[in-house]
Amino acid sequence: MLVMLVLLMSGCTLRVASEILAYQDYAKWAWNILPVSALIELTAVTLFAVNLIATFARPPVVVTSPLTMTTEGDCGTLRQRKEPIEARHSTVRSPPSRS
Repeated sequence: MLVMLVLLMSGCTLRVASEILAYQDYAKWAWNILPVSALIELTAVTLFAVNLIATFARPPVVVTSPLTMTTEGDCGTLRQRKEPIEARHSTVRSPPSRS
């Protein structure tokens, strides 16, 4: 996406600068830059469209099961719990009584 943005910005900058010079007859060579800037802008927009189509063509990312990972363990490494989530939440512990 960054490459496409840079291409589009450079094409627009070239076009605007060349239009000022060419249309006011300050520089005849500026007419030769206008088609180059158009091709740069067209390439940027085409690459953006291809990227957009490729993004929409992918299947969506869906979480199909609940996460069973925890951060308990050595050095912060992730370990998988052995009991399912339902088993962990089935027993309700009462808070300790104060005497």
